[in-house]
Amino acid sequence: MLTRDGRTVFAMHRPGSGPVTVVFESGLAANRSWWALVQELVAAPSVVDGVGFVNGLSVRGYDPARARAFVVGAGGAGAAAVLAAGAELVGLVDVDQGRAAGVVSHLDEHWPGRAAVGAAFGHAGLVVNATPLGMRSVDPLPFDPNELASHAVVADIIMRPKGTPLLRAAAEAGYRVHHGHHMLDEQIPLYRDFFCLSPA
Repeated sequence: MLTRDGRTVFAMHRPGSGPVTVVFESGLAANRSWWALVQELVAAPSVVDGVGFVNGLSVRGYDPARARAFVVGAGGAGAAAVLAAGAELVGLVDVDQGRAAGVVSHLDEHWPGRAAVGAAFGHAGLVVNATPLGMRSVDPLPFDPNELASHAVVADIIMRPKGTPLLRAAAEAGYRVHHGHHMLDEQIPLYRDFFCLSPA
């Protein structure tokens, strides 16, 4: 279970613990039966992507509480998790502006006034690439790290390659970077706990 300010952000209830499992304060997987949630976890791993991402940040010394964040790519799970962890504001952009606006509208239902389309890029303390750009060496950068505030942490959700073109460019420009595999590292305990598996 992950809590923030007395609120349950993420909880997993095992079989036999009741008919309702609540996962994620945003409501992305709330009020599901255990088996329905198992199916969601298998079919849509993004249910725990956001929590794994935030846990990865926290374990490595970055607390998103009261931060201004900017997320490129409108999947929604990462932005919701960052808001649930206490971020002051999350700006969101996507090539599909309608999709970005839809995600922001959903987030605004849970965190009024703390999510916006295209906000806070130049002043963000955390900037996240949540797009596939960087999986191939020929991909363009999702954004120019040289336009960021000097204190920004640049994160990528892409796991392979570890050193994406974005993270390499950000590191060369003097920014602190956060690799995609940290999200997976912190997702594994969440899945293990849910499926009642012992550590290997």
